[in-house]
Amino acid sequence: RIYVEASVGKVTDVKLEYSKMLQITFNQAMDETTLINPETKELLNSAVLITPEKVNGVAASDPGTLKGYLSEDKTVLSIESTNIFDGTYSVLVSDKVKTGSGAFVESYYEQKTLKDTVGPSLKQIAVDETGTTCIVTFTEPVDISRLVVKNPEKTDKTVIYSGTAMFTDASKYVLSEDKR
Repeated sequence: RIYVEASVGKVTDVKLEYSKMLQITFNQAMDETTLINPETKELLNSAVLITPEKVNGVAASDPGTLKGYLSEDKTVLSIESTNIFDGTYSVLVSDKVKTGSGAFVESYYEQKTLKDTVGPSLKQIAVDETGTTCIVTFTEPVDISRLVVKNPEKTDKTVIYSGTAMFTDASKYVLSEDKR
């Protein structure tokens, strides 16, 4: 007989990616069905719990509904909240979670202080194949509900005289589904 023992899954990192996204990194690919409800994408309560704590009389904000997404290689669980993470939270990954090879993960618990101190930044600018649409990508979701565009200018800093309305009309700016 030959016995092959699957290696134990472990949490290797927990970090705040931005104000509404926490990422948990594992040492190997995970079984998505033990982490996330496939229909709603909500985290399974038996798998991952993120609980707001009260530290020195200051309560952490309620993160709201938590949805999970595994990276393509299934090693990073991105947890998106409907509200911002702000304060100290208990992060628990249960030993009921399984790796892609079927082994259970080692239970993980840590109190983490989560606060986003870095705003969105410009990630990429591209022009579509027509040459008439500019695609601006940010590092995290942005809110353009109060967008005002003033004094557009060319890269050489000269003012655009004709067609300025095309650039200053805020209704011409449309966010992608992920708001990035």
